[in-house]
Amino acid sequence: MYQDCFFHQVLNEYSKTIYCSIRIRNMLL
Repeated sequence: MYQDCFFHQVLNEYSKTIYCSIRIRNMLL
């Protein structure tokens, strides 16, 4: 699940934070 966030570590911190937030948010829904 969280692997996607680490996989996209090429993105800048801001984009990564948004991406992870959306991913985690979708998991909780």
